[in-house]
Amino acid sequence: MTYKTVPLGEVLRQRKGSITIDDSADYKLCRVQLHRKGVVLRQIQKGVEIRTKKQQVCKAGDFIVAEMDAKVGGYGFIPAELDGAIVSSHYYLFEVNESKLLPAYLQVLTQTDYIQSQIKATGSTNYASIRPHEVLELTIPLPSPEEQQIIVEHYQLAKEKTRVIIDELQAQQTLLTKLRQAILQEAVQGKLTAKWRGSSKENQPVTQGVPDSGPVRTATQPETGADLLARIRAEKAELIRQGKLRKEKPLPPITDAEKPFNLPEGWVWCRLGEVKVLSEAGKSFLCNERSCQGEEWGVIKMSAISSGKFIETENKYYRDSLSESLLANKIVEADFLITRASGSPELVGRSVVVSSINKNLLLNDKTIRYVFAHGVESNYINLVNNSDFVRAYYRKTVSATSTTMKNITREQINSLSIPLPSYAEQQSIVTLVERLLQQVNRLEAENKQQQEEVGRLMQAVLREAFVINNKFQEEF
Repeated sequence: MTYKTVPLGEVLRQRKGSITIDDSADYKLCRVQLHRKGVVLRQIQKGVEIRTKKQQVCKAGDFIVAEMDAKVGGYGFIPAELDGAIVSSHYYLFEVNESKLLPAYLQVLTQTDYIQSQIKATGSTNYASIRPHEVLELTIPLPSPEEQQIIVEHYQLAKEKTRVIIDELQAQQTLLTKLRQAILQEAVQGKLTAKWRGSSKENQPVTQGVPDSGPVRTATQPETGADLLARIRAEKAELIRQGKLRKEKPLPPITDAEKPFNLPEGWVWCRLGEVKVLSEAGKSFLCNERSCQGEEWGVIKMSAISSGKFIETENKYYRDSLSESLLANKIVEADFLITRASGSPELVGRSVVVSSINKNLLLNDKTIRYVFAHGVESNYINLVNNSDFVRAYYRKTVSATSTTMKNITREQINSLSIPLPSYAEQQSIVTLVERLLQQVNRLEAENKQQQEEVGRLMQAVLREAFVINNKFQEEF
């Protein structure tokens, strides 16, 4: 059987209108997830903190489309718990004519590529957004409400059968995430390099230290973490005496309560601020939403750092002229960058080392660049900073200046307690961790591929849901 094809405009109606935000009231804000993953609560916010005072009100069952994100699956249905939530004018709300179209049937259609492929075709130009009339011009196959219900039930049954596979793959991904954290934890506790330390003692290297960083230990006196820390303190004191380094407020001694585990022989606890020679924050810039192109300048977004890898394409175009003082905020290769603020507490304090960079990018005002002393490997500090015990420190330390932004101060970052081995062992740890994480990355890639295969299977299931009376719906 072949169903008639109709534009969404025959079964949907855009609801317009807005309310004026009351500064004294609380409002639920929606977030439309990408890749057709539904609509969730973003946050609850005081009216006084909402800058745009004209907002739209959502109703349960509304079909919502994100103006800028529709082409990447930014659409879905308002769930019952978000009835009365608000969205800006950058979202379109549509009411469903349920006498012709079952919302559950449209939900099934949104999970196929049928609608998504039309949106991508509509957006074949460089203009990223979609307009309401374009949404209403999208077409769908429209069987009778009774046949729609049969299709929905067929889909739900098949979906339950594939859920077991999906759950298993997600469980595997959870274990891989735990394995990744376990590797980092073993590394920062010195357990990964236990054999290396034994071999190092037996082989007695002729020298150990960092070039151009002061006296080098002899073969019988390999430099320890404690030796390294003492040397860094002496070098910083000399730079301060020469006026080359600004004197800072002394950091307090580390208490036993701040030492979450015992360290191997030769390691020492210190504060992050003790081993840095410079830290500088970015500035707040007026930017366009698009990313910079070619030789243009851009300002990094928090998403450039939050994943744990530096993603230079995550930036906003900086449209104004650059002064010499602003050029000091340029990001360069090997920079250690850390976030001091985020809307999510789990992203506060996240760090990366810039392995490579091709674009002209500037630090934003929520990011700090650290430069460490000779003998301190930035990649090692990055491993420590992203380990479980440091994440626990940030969760405990983070403060909320508003309901939207969570912060840590530079002083709190400087006060972080870290385990410090010798420079040679830091390098060995980084090498070992990179090797192990490559294996984890491979397993995660295989898991992702399997999940994508399940996704393709679900697309086949969705098509199969349109088999009525043993005839395939040709539109699919």
